[in-house]
Amino acid sequence: MKSLVELWSIVEPIVREEGLELYDIERVMGSGNSSSRGRGAVVRIYLTNSASAVSSASPNATLNPDKEADASEDASADTGKVDSGDDVVKVRDGVTLDDCTRVSRKLSGLDRFDEIFPENSTLEVSSPGINRKLRREEHFARAVGEHVSVKAHFEDLAREKTVRGVLLRADVTPAQGGEIVLREDGSGAEMKIDLSDVVSARVDFIFA
Repeated sequence: MKSLVELWSIVEPIVREEGLELYDIERVMGSGNSSSRGRGAVVRIYLTNSASAVSSASPNATLNPDKEADASEDASADTGKVDSGDDVVKVRDGVTLDDCTRVSRKLSGLDRFDEIFPENSTLEVSSPGINRKLRREEHFARAVGEHVSVKAHFEDLAREKTVRGVLLRADVTPAQGGEIVLREDGSGAEMKIDLSDVVSARVDFIFA
């Protein structure tokens, strides 16, 4: 299977043709449990509409660009989905079912489809959802002002910890690695976290 960087270069032009933006690409490797036995990788294509999209950038900006996602992660927890053969088209806020269907069909119609997405792999096309993952530097920059959940390694604690709060600032300087600043829930204290210490992060939308 192509690397995530190669997949990005193939998928992004198709997404742009539909007036959409490519938010992220995630690959989940099948495990040996009963729910995924005999199942190959799942390739998840996340789309946003142009009005709310992050600006396009190289996938090399991803915090862990070639890290495979955990097979236990369920990206369909808050969405409906339509099964279309080997492709699963998901419906989420901001991107319509028709948008996802068009992109899925164009990807499935590629002459090199079998080379890009090998046999037994599943292609999923969706929006990243309201509690979208934050994996690229630009994701954090666009999430400033939102409530987020960040799991990071804290050297003073010598362990990983999950913190929640409002993202106040995202100093994205790729050459230096960058940092984010949260106002932590409860204490109200401002907390600085180096992006290099972030293990995982997502928007943590609070419903009124």
